[in-house]
Amino acid sequence: MSAYVEHDFNKSFILDEARVRRIHELINNRVAKFENPPELLLKVFRGDSYVYETPNVSDVLKEDNDDWRAITRLEFIAETEDVFYLKLTFSSRGTFINLVGDDRDAVFLIFSDIREYLHSSVLTRAMIGRDATRMISLLTMFVAMVGLFWSLFSSMLPDPEVSSKALNASDVGEKINYLIEERSRQRFPISMFGWLALMVFATIGAVSGAIEGFWRFLFPGNLFLFGQRKELHDKRRGALSKVFWGVFVGLAVSILAGVLLTWGSEV
Repeated sequence: MSAYVEHDFNKSFILDEARVRRIHELINNRVAKFENPPELLLKVFRGDSYVYETPNVSDVLKEDNDDWRAITRLEFIAETEDVFYLKLTFSSRGTFINLVGDDRDAVFLIFSDIREYLHSSVLTRAMIGRDATRMISLLTMFVAMVGLFWSLFSSMLPDPEVSSKALNASDVGEKINYLIEERSRQRFPISMFGWLALMVFATIGAVSGAIEGFWRFLFPGNLFLFGQRKELHDKRRGALSKVFWGVFVGLAVSILAGVLLTWGSEV
């Protein structure tokens, strides 16, 4: 009884030399057990519109994989006419597998092996789509609105200490002074501009796709990390690490130090 499997994996991949060799070995070991084992080929698509097929993994890993000649798509293909067909595709759109075979058990066994290895070692990044960016934008806008109303509400609340002193005062002039002081204190809070700006940025990010782009910048996926691409990726990770520790961590430490100093002076 024949069977087929079509599956689109929902995470982005990272393929380096070790992972490519492991996938090739895994598929080759399985199809080698067939009565008429098919030849496993790797089909390479490059940015310069050049396409070729090869049975040797080394031919793929020797690619410069840089600029206009960078690999844009890689397929693992094994086929025996009217008996078995396998195509495992890695591209900028993600990972897709198509399996068809006369032997139902063999089809699902190969699919299970490939899926298990991909999920454990290759598919490392969660892809973010339009629905996710809209949800992030809505949550950000909700937080900004709560912050906006809270800052406005808190600016209108009277100072309880001054209120208590004014209520307990017997002098009418002191009470009038309290009213004047409280009136002058209630100003438009500057923090509201920050919350408004956050709402604007969240809206622009959802409409323009900036949130999606920022996520991919921080957590890139669907990468062929051999040749020049691996060197560029390693340099980029090093630069991002320096930025993170130098800017974000430094900013957090500065804010914490400022809070502690303010708290210490008040105590």
